[in-house]
Amino acid sequence: MSAYIDEWNTPQRWRYRVQLRLPDGSHRRIQGTPAKNTKEAAERAEREHINRLEEEIRNPKPKGEPKREPPKFEAFAKTFLEISETRNKPSSIEAKESILRVHLTPIFGRKPIDQIGFTEIQDYITSKTKAGLSKKTINNHLTVLRRLLVVAKKRALIDVVPEIEC
Repeated sequence: MSAYIDEWNTPQRWRYRVQLRLPDGSHRRIQGTPAKNTKEAAERAEREHINRLEEEIRNPKPKGEPKREPPKFEAFAKTFLEISETRNKPSSIEAKESILRVHLTPIFGRKPIDQIGFTEIQDYITSKTKAGLSKKTINNHLTVLRRLLVVAKKRALIDVVPEIEC
């Protein structure tokens, strides 16, 4: 057992620290302080910690909560505008709302936001360039689109934000 008295702290406490070799050959250090300040309690807490770790290795838990169904672009755009109202000036909100209503929603509106990828964004850029919009205007649209996708990622609705290049 690796129970010891921590003499650096006042009052002195019993603690445990041990390095374990896992079945896959890797090492893992565990340490802790028991609730009761005795050597026996430290040894018991160490055994319990090792047992918990072995149980986690035998029966791993699924990571994270189950993924939710991503919303359609049109529905999330409304949520995005509500979020934007708290941190933007009224003129910025109007510009975002206009870009979403006139340009982005007609193209991406019925798609789930997790299906908007590099290819769809490049197709959007191509269609707007052929329509005669300037690069500056298209960049403004892409800025709103990218920000919307970043917010979706932060809310765990998508895994990655696609690259947006002009």
